[in-house]
Amino acid sequence: FPGTDMTLRAAVSVGIDGHGPWSFAGDEESGNASLGLEFNVDQLWTWNVKYNAFFGPVPNSFGNLLKDRDNVSFTVKRTF
Repeated sequence: FPGTDMTLRAAVSVGIDGHGPWSFAGDEESGNASLGLEFNVDQLWTWNVKYNAFFGPVPNSFGNLLKDRDNVSFTVKRTF
């Protein structure tokens, strides 16, 4: 569509070996991912939709608190 810019963003973060360097870090082979789509219409309106997910094994640790935390967000912004 004329005057519309589309941006597709994706990110994945995975623990490869061992535990993370900070306190309460995720376990090995666990991580998070996000996928987002943004439309900028005539540089006035910005429409965003994003999906965020946590994945990996969930042993009895801090990672157990992160299961079932997937979410979808939708944002509309008008610039003056």
